[in-house]
Amino acid sequence: MSATRSFSDMHPVWGLMRRVAVNSFAYRVGASATLVNPGGEIEKNFAWNGDQAIAYSKQLWKSDCAPWQANYLETKLTRRGLINCEYGPKLKSFPYYEDASVILGALRTFITAYVDAYYPSDDAITADKELVAWFHEAARAADIVDFPASISTKSELVAVLSHHAYLISILHGSLNSNSLLHYSGVLPMHPFSLYKPLPKEKGVSSLVPFLPDLGASIHQIALVATFN
Repeated sequence: MSATRSFSDMHPVWGLMRRVAVNSFAYRVGASATLVNPGGEIEKNFAWNGDQAIAYSKQLWKSDCAPWQANYLETKLTRRGLINCEYGPKLKSFPYYEDASVILGALRTFITAYVDAYYPSDDAITADKELVAWFHEAARAADIVDFPASISTKSELVAVLSHHAYLISILHGSLNSNSLLHYSGVLPMHPFSLYKPLPKEKGVSSLVPFLPDLGASIHQIALVATFN
């Protein structure tokens, strides 16, 4: 929303952001209307309601997930000791980073060329009032945690736009890829809810009473297929 208020329709940065983030804002509207609304899909399929889901999301947002620059891919993984670790052995295999770093590298290459095409120098960055206004509003009025409050170089713009693209494509895609349907939709191995109170004693002979019936199973599969 801060970008919407700060950029004119023909601004090159706004054009790139709209292309990269196509339907992102629409998803938020759709989720409010069909997922977390009273009687919505969250309430129908899970053991909690939409308000509780929103409260959890807010709690998660206020944790380590919120900061912008601190969660740049390499910065975050280094902080967690997963790459460039100085106090432990190197991971023998890290498939997520091995793939994500290649994709992010390609995104950075494209975004760098894009920025170079419109900004011949760092002075052109600071002279762009709309761009400067966006950084100012995003860090202050929009209160994006750890978002840079000012900008003075092309490399800073590339870093911000690359992280924006990373969040929407790589990170979101890794959490919401085909595995959502192929694995999360598999019953009885992955029910969204249990349909009977948890037993208080050992010796349960059958798990069937705890699982969704045919109607609830179809509803769960349809939900994950729709939002896959």
